[in-house]
Amino acid sequence: MAKRIQNEALEIAQNATAQSELLVSKAKASSVATVEDARSKGLKQLYSEIGVSDQKQKAAFDYLRTLRAQESVNLAVNFQQLIAGPMSFSKA
Repeated sequence: MAKRIQNEALEIAQNATAQSELLVSKAKASSVATVEDARSKGLKQLYSEIGVSDQKQKAAFDYLRTLRAQESVNLAVNFQQLIAGPMSFSKA
């Protein structure tokens, strides 16, 4: 009888663990879906506001956004190099 009670207790504990893991998985999946939906809607609105409809431009923007999210990448535009470089003006 003691063995049967232990088996039942073990089964109940394993069932509870499985149910909690299922709930956590569903919550994570729902969270990812919500974030991705918001990202998609936000990008759609951004593209509409700035007048971008070309797929290449959208892909380039998404690529730069992805790069920007990487910690090991440092994106910078350095106008000083252009200003400091030699300038030649032709007289017409």
